[in-house]
Amino acid sequence: MKKILFSLLALNLVCSAAGQDIPVSADAAFIPKNLAYITHIDDAILQKIGCKYAITESATASQLLTLLSAARSVPPGGSAAQPRFEVRNKIVFHFQDRNDISVEFSQKFLNQSYLHANWNAEPILLRNEVVEEVRAMVNRGGFVQLNKNASASCDAL
Repeated sequence: MKKILFSLLALNLVCSAAGQDIPVSADAAFIPKNLAYITHIDDAILQKIGCKYAITESATASQLLTLLSAARSVPPGGSAAQPRFEVRNKIVFHFQDRNDISVEFSQKFLNQSYLHANWNAEPILLRNEVVEEVRAMVNRGGFVQLNKNASASCDAL
């Protein structure tokens, strides 16, 4: 119960600070787990071959936004955010009376403790663990995978 209250409080603070309402829904796209590509992956390719989900529950969309907001990270020695990276994950949060928030992030690398990401096209860094946390939340939500042309099975997202 305390964890839920803390999450909701954190979300309200994040949304208030960002001037945003609580999201009403979200769209998520992920490259299937353990899948490597030789070619460059950008948003267009991700949308074509990735596992895509429509998250219609406001509570889950809010939890995802809170999770991503809390995962912002700065490595020792300052920011190492890069504006260009392989987009392997993307979540777009939809609001009733505001503009959408788009969060794109890279894959997890063993030699880094952070992910390169864009928050509404602004380069940021996220903790590595957020990839598994976000995917687990989508899996637990039981959302239907919408892209029938996904390049691999999305069952083990």
